[in-house]
Amino acid sequence: MMKRLWIALITGLMLTACGGQAETQDAQDKAAQTGDAHAVFLKAWLSGKKRGEALQKLAQAGNPHAQVYLAHVKSAEGHASDADKAIYRGWLENAAQNAMGEQHQTLSGLTYPLSGEAAFLIAEDYLGPDKLYGTDQSAALKWLRTAADQGQPAAMYKLAIRYQYGLDVDKDLAAAKSWMQKAADADWRDAVQGLKGLE
Repeated sequence: MMKRLWIALITGLMLTACGGQAETQDAQDKAAQTGDAHAVFLKAWLSGKKRGEALQKLAQAGNPHAQVYLAHVKSAEGHASDADKAIYRGWLENAAQNAMGEQHQTLSGLTYPLSGEAAFLIAEDYLGPDKLYGTDQSAALKWLRTAADQGQPAAMYKLAIRYQYGLDVDKDLAAAKSWMQKAADADWRDAVQGLKGLE
């Protein structure tokens, strides 16, 4: 599911950047020239047939957007070697701890720190797909809290659900409502419905 969200995000960004909006393209090019990490990432993403190579070079050079994107997409493909998995884990953990100043933007227009997205991806992997990390509920919860604290709305919503039903945490309806409200305030649609169930 997360892979589809990334694909939808990138498709939307491509349409925005390529849809005849010369002003947007000019602004993006200027931002990339100043070294804006997100603009540089988008420019690489839009580089056509050389996209994979361009993104790989950016990730290796330390671009956190390229690192988070490639770590997620490459691990989701399920063909990563143990050495590659170690690299991807390093990229995600580095972004989760150090990319607070970088913004992640979703197709729906939600914006929050890239560090929150990286922490959320780590938590999701610990919860089940076992692509990069082994299943570990306590580690998943730690990273889920980190992501929620950094403003990742899906993490806030999932943390609220955990408190609501006592999933690997003590049941705490006040905490559930607080996190659900934060997720709703961040425009997470499921949280708006979830709040009704907590009233």
